[in-house]
Amino acid sequence: MSGFSKIIAFFMSIILFLCGAVQGTTPEKAEKFRVVSYLVVFDEASIEAIDPGHFKDLTDVIIFGGYAGMHGDGHVTVSDKLAGVVERLKAMDESGKLRWHLNFDLVTEGDQKMTMREDFRGKELARSIREVLEEYDLDGAFFDYEFPQEWDAKLDFSLFLISLDSVLKDDYFIGAALQPWCARFLPGAIDAIDMVELMCYDNWDEEGFHSTMELAKQDVKNMVKLGYKLNQIDLGLPFYARPTTKEGRWYDYRQYWDKIDENGLAEEESTGLIASFNTPELIYEKTQWAIETGLAGVMIWHYACDVPADNDASLFNAITRAKTDLMK
Repeated sequence: MSGFSKIIAFFMSIILFLCGAVQGTTPEKAEKFRVVSYLVVFDEASIEAIDPGHFKDLTDVIIFGGYAGMHGDGHVTVSDKLAGVVERLKAMDESGKLRWHLNFDLVTEGDQKMTMREDFRGKELARSIREVLEEYDLDGAFFDYEFPQEWDAKLDFSLFLISLDSVLKDDYFIGAALQPWCARFLPGAIDAIDMVELMCYDNWDEEGFHSTMELAKQDVKNMVKLGYKLNQIDLGLPFYARPTTKEGRWYDYRQYWDKIDENGLAEEESTGLIASFNTPELIYEKTQWAIETGLAGVMIWHYACDVPADNDASLFNAITRAKTDLMK
């Protein structure tokens, strides 16, 4: 390495340290690296269809399916199906090492202002969330926070996160699915979030490619500018495609994996639209970049979109290979 390169490397290490990057050698960072997946289970059939073969690739699972909601009465409304869902899912984890989190549904932005302001500024709702986590033996509370446009809504949610952190303490994780455009919270609220699930998807470059490496890097930069630390962030990886023309259509990788070309493109025969996927090679590249940069992990939306674990084209397998190769 030249003298100039050493100077650049030194200053980059200082910058990453100041941004809260995961510290250690590359093998140590790979060992600590989180692999988080949303598990979408809306009904009995979706549970029956789960292939647990990829659980070995994960560290954390977020249960997503409308099982716990907040409606402005200071308490969480829990589905009577939640206990059975949690029990069945945990039984699939043969290692017993996975951390299990629950996504709590939020009201819409307009309803939040009308019905949630008082709850978000008190502690009763936070205590109710803790009771749910305790009752169902879960590890964290997660929120999919995509809608807020106005500052007063973000202020209310900021106060809620600070309150929730004071109630959950270090006993449970607080997580939020965010994009830079909706993540401008109070500094105390940003600090309260343990796991930032960065939604680096549903975006396109100028050529129509979906969720590129360059866009992911820009999302991370923008989050750091807002005050988030690298060691909070799980880089979002889409296990699905979007059309290059940006229509509101989504395509699971498992249905197209053998039709995708070297550029990650596949045609939807019924419409002629071209779907842009993240290939195993790109998932591998993103994972290694996230590890080397000092991010906390990667996040997958969502689990059921991948092919089975015994398929060499599996995207989960690409993540595990990327980690394993850097641990050597």
